[in-house]
Amino acid sequence: MFHILIVEDDEIQQNALKKLIQRTYPNSMVTAADSYETALESIDLNEYHLFILDIKLTEDADCAAQTSTGLDLAFHIRRKIQYKFTPIIFITALPDKIYTAVNDLHCYNYIVKPYSDKDVINAIHAVLSSPFFQNACLELYDTNGIYFKLYLEDIIYIQFQSHVYLICTTKGIYRVSSYRIKKTGINIFSNLVRCHKSYYINPGYILNYDKTTKIVKLNQCKSKIPVGRAYKNILLTKMEDSDD
Repeated sequence: MFHILIVEDDEIQQNALKKLIQRTYPNSMVTAADSYETALESIDLNEYHLFILDIKLTEDADCAAQTSTGLDLAFHIRRKIQYKFTPIIFITALPDKIYTAVNDLHCYNYIVKPYSDKDVINAIHAVLSSPFFQNACLELYDTNGIYFKLYLEDIIYIQFQSHVYLICTTKGIYRVSSYRIKKTGINIFSNLVRCHKSYYINPGYILNYDKTTKIVKLNQCKSKIPVGRAYKNILLTKMEDSDD
């Protein structure tokens, strides 16, 4: 499941966008905000995979940030390390603002008002087809609260230790709570094969399997991974498939 934040101050357009996205992408979670301040609060409380921002937000005389726009919000988003590369789609009736959106903020796409449902879906589809999503990049915090990015293809093995995943990758080893992993909505085990009740390994990194000791040695990793009796045949079949 991926989480989208829509920031649109027009209630009718906001509701229409939300319904369109939920209908087209039933595995998505869509949150809506109608102002700069409301959006800031939502960003602090949730984790998002895509932002859809109206560039021109109506000024509110009672709001301390009355001159803030969708562009200001985007600059705020980009200053957060976890959202440095997160896709942003802008909605605008002001074509002259597109240059700033594309070049200074590195937005992934934009929609010009008035727009159709097709325009919206095409823009979102372009983002979901981008390397950011296709490479299955996870933005995570380890158990010490340190932020990092993780690509599934870089995972060598995962060990499960009492609600915590020990993730060994080509970039290093990370400890992440199972809650954090589930919250991403991405199947972190999609490229892996289970070889033990506590271990999942990437078959692409297998150096050899010792049938006597029932131990797997992996490339770029000094750990020796045990193979459980119940998972041996699955592992051997996967290794044969890789050889082919």
